[in-house]
Amino acid sequence: MSSIILMSMAASFTAGVAATLSTVASKTHQAFFGRSEPHGAAAPAIHFACGLGNQVTTTPCQTRTPPAPPSASSPLPSPSCPDYFRWIHEDLRPWSHTGITPDMVAGAQKFADFRLVVLDGRVYMEKYHGAFQTRDVFTLWGILQLLNRYPGRIPDLELMFNCGDMPVVPYDARRDSPPPPPLFRYCKDDSTADIVFPDWSFWGWPEINIKPWETLRKELKEANQRMSWMKREPYAYWKGNTGVCATRREVMRCNVSHGKEWNARIYEQDWVRTIKKGFKGSNLANQCKHRYKIYIEGRAWSVSEKYILACDSPTLYLKTRFHDFFSRGLVPGRHYWPIPERDKCRSIKIAVDWGNSHKKEGPSTDIIDVTNPLTFWAELELVSVSALAAFKCGIFEDPLSVLSDWNTVDGDPCNWTGVICSKPRSSVLTLNLSGSSLKGFLAPEIGSLSSLQELILNNNLFLGTIPKQIGMLKNLSILDLSVNRFTDPIPPELGNLTNITKINLHSNGLTGNIPPELGKLKNLMELRLDRNRLKGSIPGNSNLSFSYGMFASHNNVTGLCWSSQLKVGDFSYNFFVGKIPPCLKYLPRSSFQGNCFQDSDSVLQRSSQLCSGGSAKSQGVAKETYKQYHEGNKHQNLQQPGWLLILEITTGVLVVVFLITGVVTAVKSCKLKTCVKIPWKRTRKWKDEIAISIDSEMLKNVPRFTRQELETACEDFSNIIGSSPDSIVYKGTMKDGAEIAVISLCILEDQWTCYLEFFFQSKVADFARLNHENTARLLGYCKESDPFSSMLVFEYASNGTLYEHLHYGDGCQLSWLRRMKIALGVARGLRYLHTELQPPFTISELNSSAVYLTEDFSPKLVDFESWKMIFSQSEKNSGNITSGGPFHGYSNSLEQRHMDVQGNTYAFGVLLLELISGRPPYCKDRGYLVDWALQYLQNPEEISKLVDPELKNVKSDDIAVICSVVSLCIEPDPSKRPSMQIISAVLENGIDLSAAALLKESPLAWAELALSS
Repeated sequence: MSSIILMSMAASFTAGVAATLSTVASKTHQAFFGRSEPHGAAAPAIHFACGLGNQVTTTPCQTRTPPAPPSASSPLPSPSCPDYFRWIHEDLRPWSHTGITPDMVAGAQKFADFRLVVLDGRVYMEKYHGAFQTRDVFTLWGILQLLNRYPGRIPDLELMFNCGDMPVVPYDARRDSPPPPPLFRYCKDDSTADIVFPDWSFWGWPEINIKPWETLRKELKEANQRMSWMKREPYAYWKGNTGVCATRREVMRCNVSHGKEWNARIYEQDWVRTIKKGFKGSNLANQCKHRYKIYIEGRAWSVSEKYILACDSPTLYLKTRFHDFFSRGLVPGRHYWPIPERDKCRSIKIAVDWGNSHKKEGPSTDIIDVTNPLTFWAELELVSVSALAAFKCGIFEDPLSVLSDWNTVDGDPCNWTGVICSKPRSSVLTLNLSGSSLKGFLAPEIGSLSSLQELILNNNLFLGTIPKQIGMLKNLSILDLSVNRFTDPIPPELGNLTNITKINLHSNGLTGNIPPELGKLKNLMELRLDRNRLKGSIPGNSNLSFSYGMFASHNNVTGLCWSSQLKVGDFSYNFFVGKIPPCLKYLPRSSFQGNCFQDSDSVLQRSSQLCSGGSAKSQGVAKETYKQYHEGNKHQNLQQPGWLLILEITTGVLVVVFLITGVVTAVKSCKLKTCVKIPWKRTRKWKDEIAISIDSEMLKNVPRFTRQELETACEDFSNIIGSSPDSIVYKGTMKDGAEIAVISLCILEDQWTCYLEFFFQSKVADFARLNHENTARLLGYCKESDPFSSMLVFEYASNGTLYEHLHYGDGCQLSWLRRMKIALGVARGLRYLHTELQPPFTISELNSSAVYLTEDFSPKLVDFESWKMIFSQSEKNSGNITSGGPFHGYSNSLEQRHMDVQGNTYAFGVLLLELISGRPPYCKDRGYLVDWALQYLQNPEEISKLVDPELKNVKSDDIAVICSVVSLCIEPDPSKRPSMQIISAVLENGIDLSAAALLKESPLAWAELALSS
């Protein structure tokens, strides 16, 4: 069927559809959707025959027999479904329970540009809104080509289409929420539920030259054959419209400029002029003259992707947010070289240099096709260098210099420490850096090592989340990340490791439930999850309707009972509940000890206090925790990370002391041996390496503001309310009236390194998890490069800082009762940060400037000073990782977090002294506040002299309690300082903040008393 006939058909369908659609719609609803089912009712599935004798389950609906196949004389497509068809199942998961009903389709109408019905091989269309350019026409035209290519094989169906660039249907993962409207679009991302349409049959500039894909493919193939790869220009090429996104504007800097050669040739296309000239300068076949081509996503969906990948030149692919039907089936290392978003120019240069120096391993002459994906990188393991460079950049401390021979520019990775390769292909098979004392993040690019069989990183200090990209390592047989500092849930994508035999994650800080997807691992023989903070029940048999994950299987039966080869399992010292699955009771009883199981025969289970989530406030809890800790070490001859239990142990022991002696005894024993200077200020020397991006998953749930939004809200950044050498704080008002505080970091783009990028994004993620009435709430962040901007956006506290009230004003607004309320609020906030969050969160420099006050003088803890440590040496980096690296003592190191917890406790004692005395922590004339206070703290009869004489209505009982807490907080031996859980309990029990006390303080109460007298 020719293009002219197809276009005529499109025009006739559009013109004549109105009279026919109503009849067709009712028949199609019955055929495709079946009867409307109430929300929550399961529906049977339809079978979609995408190739001869090959059936793939798609959307649930009434099962029907596929149309008869074409006659033997008709050309038949390939007998197997392309690999990327699996994504259809991912897109249709939101409707896996309910099916798609006519009401849902009707709900999509407000988003849709047109409605399309396929009935008995005919296409009917009803237009709702005007689509951009001619996208509705060429989308319909593509469907007509699809019908022509697979005659008699497309089932009757009804679709709603939107032809804009951006996805529009937000995804709501709540189980009790109704499914979103089923809307087909060109692309989607992880936060949207749009269904991606396989727009495969054509490409071209929609205004003038729509052509079948086969025609363009032929032209590109002929162009590729005119010039061999070796004779092409040895650079990476890109040309396009830079006005659609910041990433494209940023990559313009990778041209030859300022004497720097980045091995790239970047050209900007004037879109308006190009249209006026009829795209005469955009002949795609003439753009295959370079050895490498660069792909950069546009505003969302980009039509240029196929052209670039089809140019028979290795494609340098910048990480994308959005996925179309075709691109999300591409595999890094097989179809493209991934370029990190950070430090694009250097990464492009590394890729081109490597490719040019390995000419014998150049790409094959295959041209990309949606039914035959490009394979020229199946033999060319370029991606290994990029992935290992990303891994190295994620390491910020290498005290043993293990990575000193990792030359990521021109070295052979097979000669690097810890890397084992195959021969002769030089594929990376093993990465073994066990016991290397490496400290850092595990870069998600590790998932690009497609040949990797063993990933062994145990006994190090890796932080943060286990990257879900590890689930892409289909050849992996051993995964050992034990004895590290990983937090957050186990990624369900590990269920895609079909060849895995051993998973060892013990002795981390992992939280959440065990993913039932692990039950799909038929070859798994060893699973060690002990000594974490996992909860929920151990999944035995689970019949899930669907699961989340990048490559979730279509097999709905999951759970560890289906791992038939499992011989070794350890689930001890977590917080599992319920019953031990019968299929796992062949494991030793010690494999389940230290949990919260309900089984009557369970051994050494945790006490009810710990299992109920209550605080450890009894001697029994302390003893039990201590016993489990040491029994666990004896059981496995391994050292459990102390940060997991130290707070519980310390808390339990100290609570016992307080319960026995009582608050009164503690008050009478306010003694301190020596003075301690402020211990929590630190400096660090560090050096930089290459820059790299961080997985966007880290910030996927954190709102991102544009600089323009914040500039408008903050009145062109003129409303400055605070500043330091490291940052400026602005006040702003959003369009909805919400007041915000914007912290803008003071650093030049040339000084911004990969370490700073890791630090910034990890701090944003760290702030985003705070949710307490006495901690400031992060509203979002801003990260832009033109102009360079790194900002954090917090809720605004209207009464300024505690420091301002104590030292800049007359302090009259801070009555004694308000000061006690502030003290208790800060204690509660620190208790939340130290004991209720895992891992704990610490304030880098806790003082009265870090305490912001709301309209009713409630305190909010804010950590604005965390940048000082990392920025202080930012101009001194020289390019190497050192043993005293930039994050030496960085708070994400969980041993250091524990030390910072103790430092915060000391700082809280100083803050209490400042609060009651009105004196700053240090004054040139008076020296340190602690030194001055010691003479009174050591003499309980004189503690009243610590109080600001200007304060009225001071309660002697409150002074005694404050004195007791201060003495405990500034104890010289950090290990003897109580936890904030203890301290807040003492303050809550000893200070009267009852309604009666607050009313007595209220001006309204005094006014009423005056009227009644």
